[in-house]
Amino acid sequence: MSVVELNLPREKKMEPKIRRKLKYLEPHELNAFLTEVKKSVNPVYYHLTLFLVNTGLRIGEAGALTVDDVDFENRRITVTKNLIQIGKGKFEYGPPKTEESERVVGLSQVALKSLIVAMEKSKQLDRRYQIKPWKSYVQTDSIFRTLNGAPVTSKSYRTFIHRIQDDLRENCESKYGFKWVKNITPHSFRFINITYLKDSEGVDPKSIQSHVGHTDLRTTMNVYAQTSNKGTTRIVNALDHWLDKDNPLDFYPEVFCSEYSTRLNKILRENIDKDVIKFTLEDFKRALGIPPEYQTRHLKNNILQKMISDLSEEWQAFDIETIYGKMRKILGYKITYGNNLVLKGNL
Repeated sequence: MSVVELNLPREKKMEPKIRRKLKYLEPHELNAFLTEVKKSVNPVYYHLTLFLVNTGLRIGEAGALTVDDVDFENRRITVTKNLIQIGKGKFEYGPPKTEESERVVGLSQVALKSLIVAMEKSKQLDRRYQIKPWKSYVQTDSIFRTLNGAPVTSKSYRTFIHRIQDDLRENCESKYGFKWVKNITPHSFRFINITYLKDSEGVDPKSIQSHVGHTDLRTTMNVYAQTSNKGTTRIVNALDHWLDKDNPLDFYPEVFCSEYSTRLNKILRENIDKDVIKFTLEDFKRALGIPPEYQTRHLKNNILQKMISDLSEEWQAFDIETIYGKMRKILGYKITYGNNLVLKGNL
């Protein structure tokens, strides 16, 4: 067949390339998508998406991951199986797609954090089931699960992202200022991971091939790696050395429930050498763009709690303490955050 040439019109030859390009997301598109995903009732979908972006795993490989596959000390996972749905509520772990798909994948801080959060959510589901069992609950060892305990499959994840995408097609321009023309699939995040690694200095193609488990290097570089707008914007920070655990692929977009969380997080990053920052009430409002007339009781109920919820996931010891004066008058706020962007607790 290597000597056979198909006499197809140019339009037909271009169709696969166009389809692949529509799967790939540029930074502004990925951020818009993640912003919508974070609004989901099940937070596991958000962390699964971040995990796929940061690892390039296939959705079946991610769905089959169990705690035994994770090496926390060396920050890596071993991919040895693939999730297969064999009926309603019935699953089994089969072999990966190819022999090369069995591999060890290094974890960035973001990927590791996403795993830890998903594990905690799974524990919460199990505890709820033990306290009050319900008929539709599915017991599984998978890390990434739906709200009824079942592992996230290719089908359930595809249904979820298509629902997000339908909303973006209708509302993206009014929300984010551009039209949504892309066609995301669970494989899109694999495209993104490979493309960003291709554009990163110091990362050789063979390492990328091994990282994503491709049999043929041409598949990695010619099919999956897309041409990105690399010049001025890049979501994933370039790696100095691939799989260097002190400098991993480190992408964690500032997507929060509150716009004020994003502004405060920027201030904390600019003062990462500190552990504590104090604001007067006026300076706090000014720094975050809160109207001066905004009352303190509304600050506490509507803004501070959301920021604590958002940023306690980002910073080692995040907390907001109110500074009082005479007669319990609020004078300002003390922000404690530690200087490490890691998940609280032991890894």
